[in-house]
Amino acid sequence: MHSIREPLSPYGAGTYNSLITVVQAVPLAAFLWVMVDNSRGGDSLVETFSKALSTLDWSIVPVNSLVKIVISILGIMTIWHAYATNDQFHAYRQKFLDTAIPFLFGLFETCVVLTIPSERMAWTSFWLMMTMILGMVAIWNMKFQTQNQRALQVFEDHFESDAVRVYEAVIEYCSASISILWRYAKYMFIAVLVSLPIGILQSVHRHYIDTIFIVVVYLCSIVELKINDIESFLSCIDDDDDGGGAVLQTVDVDGKSVEVVSRSYGRDSLEGGAIFFLPGWSAGGAHSLVRFCGHLASAADTRVVSLETKPVAGEKNSILIESMAAVNYIGGVKPCVVTLIGHSEGAIKVSHAIRCLKERSPKTKINAVILISPVGLFEHAPSALISRFLRDATFGTLILILRNFQVVGDLAVRASGAALDVVAHVASDVRRLRIGYVKSLLWRIGELSKIDPAWGDVDCPVILIAGRGDRVAFPVDMSGGGGRAASVRRSTLLDGRFVKASSVQIFMPFRYGVHGLIHFRAEQIARVCAYLVRRRLRHDARVGPGHLTPPPLPPEADNPRTAS
Repeated sequence: MHSIREPLSPYGAGTYNSLITVVQAVPLAAFLWVMVDNSRGGDSLVETFSKALSTLDWSIVPVNSLVKIVISILGIMTIWHAYATNDQFHAYRQKFLDTAIPFLFGLFETCVVLTIPSERMAWTSFWLMMTMILGMVAIWNMKFQTQNQRALQVFEDHFESDAVRVYEAVIEYCSASISILWRYAKYMFIAVLVSLPIGILQSVHRHYIDTIFIVVVYLCSIVELKINDIESFLSCIDDDDDGGGAVLQTVDVDGKSVEVVSRSYGRDSLEGGAIFFLPGWSAGGAHSLVRFCGHLASAADTRVVSLETKPVAGEKNSILIESMAAVNYIGGVKPCVVTLIGHSEGAIKVSHAIRCLKERSPKTKINAVILISPVGLFEHAPSALISRFLRDATFGTLILILRNFQVVGDLAVRASGAALDVVAHVASDVRRLRIGYVKSLLWRIGELSKIDPAWGDVDCPVILIAGRGDRVAFPVDMSGGGGRAASVRRSTLLDGRFVKASSVQIFMPFRYGVHGLIHFRAEQIARVCAYLVRRRLRHDARVGPGHLTPPPLPPEADNPRTAS
């Protein structure tokens, strides 16, 4: 069996890479010519930038031209990289369309480059839109020619036992990319319509409204394509974890219909128990959470099920109803032992779910509860909760990215991806609930701002994982200087929450100490959770289930500076 990294057709991949490299040289050459051209009179762009650097007079720099330079270079690199990775999975003979598309890419990119000297953005947005449409055609062509028996046979000859999984991953990648490119092509068409009048009204043009809109649309499209690149669809094969497909079903809770989206990972058998993950607000399908569940299933060697519940229209206690829907789902699969993991808002759902499980499925044993960046442990004023969340998501995340400059690119992509996922989920809820979404959101914030009384019913081991600087989960400083002083401070602050819990442990990473911890450290958090779950199971197998707790971790694991 060949490696996933080996191309299906070495000759075809090498030839296509050579073709795209030659074609991409054309817009790059046009870019160099535009930078030194002074045929319009005055200084060339290179001379203008040199003067600005020497005199530190940045007012002479044409902002729109600078933006177009960045867009042009980014576009050239993105298209070449897409071809270099995708042509490894071409399982068909090249046709004329396969030759024509790269040349059209070179033409459209050259047109984008030639708009650099102009201060207007209309033609730039038009050619960017055409490039996105052409990208959609290229991916559609790849999908169309791959969806036949002959192509599948090529995959089977190359990948053998993994052939079907790789084949399906490639098809899923094509479908996702077409959807993304079509969506952003429509946004870019709006940018064209916005840029036309703004280019004429010079007084408005100075505010760069159209430039900002085009930059946001273009960068978001590249980030989303990067997050959903072909490597992301193949990662489940690299990690040998199966699943992740979303299944939507409607669950009845006391006459109310609740939409539940389940995603399953790992082995099919529920023997030995399962882990149920309840994600936070508007983040159920976030790529980082999918990675977390996939790595958790692989590391813990068990079934992991993510349960995303949709807000219930017109209900003040929507979180409670959603928790009951999750319990009904868990009761339907009837696992003997469960571990519940709640992230952010999902922590409150976990607390309600435990109470409901005891009433409806008393034979189901809860192995442990893991709460990641939980809310509902401390009381906030609703306005303070919103303020802390926005401050953490903006300034906190920005400082985190700048502080870890050695991996700044990866962190920026993960942060942008998480933000795009949240926006997409919010937009979906707004379309579903319409004007009722605002009222539902305000009720939800009110629920998240209070201390959840259901914590007192949790009678199993509880593990808290939250960043040291996460003021959304912990509005007060929980570090206490480390060591025994920290443990005393934490137990005092949490007094009255987990009165029945057999043990409570807190881990506070320092380096990535923000509320979005799981989005930046999905793989590491998954390994920690898997270790804690396995340790609890080993303890129960050795001494039997009960209120005894396994030996504590060494002191350094409780130190917020070393537990990162």
